[in-house]
Amino acid sequence: MTTLLAPPDPIADVVPFTAFIGLEGHVHLDGELDIGGLDALRAVLDQAFLAPGDVTIDAASLSFIDSRAIAELLHFQLLAAAQNRQLGLLRPSATLAKVIDILDLGHILVTVDA
Repeated sequence: MTTLLAPPDPIADVVPFTAFIGLEGHVHLDGELDIGGLDALRAVLDQAFLAPGDVTIDAASLSFIDSRAIAELLHFQLLAAAQNRQLGLLRPSATLAKVIDILDLGHILVTVDA
């Protein structure tokens, strides 16, 4: 007897990505950040950079990040440094922390306290 399984639904397995600025002024990243979420990431970070001071990204709920998104974070880190500001990660998820460690970016994408 052969059992046929339906192919997996690629849409059903997609975890959405959201990016927003919370009431405390932190940028919040949630879900899976890949090429499909880059526009949202850029838009919210552009908005955050309009306010004075350092920019803090709460990435506790980030479950995935791809290389293009890491490159975008590095771009905004360079922008912050050029403006004599800091871009800091607040509560990076285990996934993001692992990527930062593997790529040896801990001295560039730094974790900050709230």
